[in-house]
Amino acid sequence: MLNDTIAAISTALGEGGIAIIRISGPDAFNIAGKFLTRKNFDVSGKLYLTNLIDKSGNIIDRVLAVHFNQPKTYTGEDICEIHTHGGILIARTCLELLLSNGARLAEPGKFTRRAFINSRIDLSQAEGVLSLIKSKSLEALHAAARTLTGELSGEIKRIHGKILDIQSNIHDHFHI
Repeated sequence: MLNDTIAAISTALGEGGIAIIRISGPDAFNIAGKFLTRKNFDVSGKLYLTNLIDKSGNIIDRVLAVHFNQPKTYTGEDICEIHTHGGILIARTCLELLLSNGARLAEPGKFTRRAFINSRIDLSQAEGVLSLIKSKSLEALHAAARTLTGELSGEIKRIHGKILDIQSNIHDHFHI
């Protein structure tokens, strides 16, 4: 279902400086906007300081929020990210607010799956995301980053082009 809106905590759970809650889909801006005191996000990709509020209007946290307009986003859909302080309760509360207003919980890998389905990345780049996350050495990290940036895909396309040229030459030479 790509006509729904998904949300998840995108950073590791735990205490830290920040937590990022991501929401992607056709209602991302509308759903996120219900819990942010700032209503005008006129520049795509710009961080705005605002308050995260609960259903009663109580302030939960002072947050940074950013909207990214489709189709030039990671998933190819409208995306909103809410950057809260890094406590587990804050991040979960923010996510629960989004889920209670129409977003569906995104399972692991769903944002990347949408990026693939919407042709924002190819299959090798999608696999590169997982490799990047699971890297245990600098060498693995560098290899995954090259895959993620499309280096492998570019090489495959180059080889595919050469094969097509060879096929064409064979076809022309033998009048097949």
